[in-house]
Amino acid sequence: MLGVGSWLLDVHSLLAQGPLTPPGAPAPTMKTLDQIEPRKAVQSLMGDADSLYIITSPGSYYLTANITGTSGKNGIKIASSDVTLDLNGFELVGGAGSLDGIVFGANTYFNCVIRNGTLRLWGGDAVDAANTNARIENIMAQFHPGRGIVAGDDSTVTCCKITSTPTGITTGRRCIVRDCIAAGCGIGIAVDDGSIISHCTASNGAGPYGILAGSGSTLTDCTASYNTGSVGISASYSSILTNCTAFGNHSDFGISVNSGSTLVNCSASFNSRDNATTAGIATGTGCTITHCTAITNVSMAGTTTPTTGMGFFVGSGSTIQNCTARLNQGDGIYIISETVVRENTCSTNGNGGDGAGIHITGQENRIEANSVTNNDRGIEANAIRNFIARNTARLNTLNYVIVAGNRIAQIVVPAVNAADINGANSGSGDGFTNLDPWANFSY
Repeated sequence: MLGVGSWLLDVHSLLAQGPLTPPGAPAPTMKTLDQIEPRKAVQSLMGDADSLYIITSPGSYYLTANITGTSGKNGIKIASSDVTLDLNGFELVGGAGSLDGIVFGANTYFNCVIRNGTLRLWGGDAVDAANTNARIENIMAQFHPGRGIVAGDDSTVTCCKITSTPTGITTGRRCIVRDCIAAGCGIGIAVDDGSIISHCTASNGAGPYGILAGSGSTLTDCTASYNTGSVGISASYSSILTNCTAFGNHSDFGISVNSGSTLVNCSASFNSRDNATTAGIATGTGCTITHCTAITNVSMAGTTTPTTGMGFFVGSGSTIQNCTARLNQGDGIYIISETVVRENTCSTNGNGGDGAGIHITGQENRIEANSVTNNDRGIEANAIRNFIARNTARLNTLNYVIVAGNRIAQIVVPAVNAADINGANSGSGDGFTNLDPWANFSY
């Protein structure tokens, strides 16, 4: 049996096994910032003859401080594809004689991103990405005598605020512009064909357009207000506008679209201009306008006519349905030919001027199931060969003003309202009877 001393000796022998000196310095166990997010500081780069800093190879770059411009130079030139430039919340401030804030080189580049910062007071453009398919996001561009943001084909511009520039955001074809504000610009936002603009605002611009879109574009949830150019929101052929608003623009048209376009849930109100032909919403031929509203659009022209301050000015071969035209200085809905006008509400048009609820100036139109009240004239047809049925009219100065040669269902009218009818077919019915469901009513 072991004694206590022997037992302690054995324990100490066990505890003392192996060397106590470490084999070397401890190896690093954490990754460097470059390993986690490999990127380079812009301020570590060299410049060239016309730029303070130039990016010449793919990669991720960021600012470590504000950049102050120099006369005769750009702030940053990007001369490579596959570049991400993070302004990191800093500013690029131009100054007298400076060129562009951020500019791409002469070649065409691809897959570039610019984000998160402010550019102001550059002598040229804030961001000129005309030769690349860039994504530009969370950029504020202010006070540029050139343009705010210019992006080329297949570009995306998101979350930008542009103020006091001749052109706020200008892009090439097939671009996406979203969540942007353009204030005090010439053209607030301009995109070329096949582009998308969503959740954008253009206000207080002095150029010809608040928002301008090329053919085949889609505009959603956009607003143009208090611009002083020709059109608040303008879109070319075959475009779609949904939930767009033109308010308080000093423009010929609050919203104007070219042929083949569609407007849904759009609104134009309190737009004004001193020209002879003005309207809240104007369309080219072959357009569809549904669930739209035009209210209190006026003209400051010296002579008022049905075309000064119209609610809707609709091109031939179109459909306008379930829309509201109210308190416009001219006609509520002005149409030309081959158009369907169905289930609209037109009230108090000719307000301070001269206007009909619905004014027909051409042939082969179908006017059906509309309500016209308190206008100078309810439904007015100055041309022949139109179909007019199932409408209701009340308290217009004249409920129906229809020239001979139209196919109008019988107007059912109480004797007390007989004086409200002017023109051919008033009560004749053209084969309809007063029991016919196609009859028009004056009540």
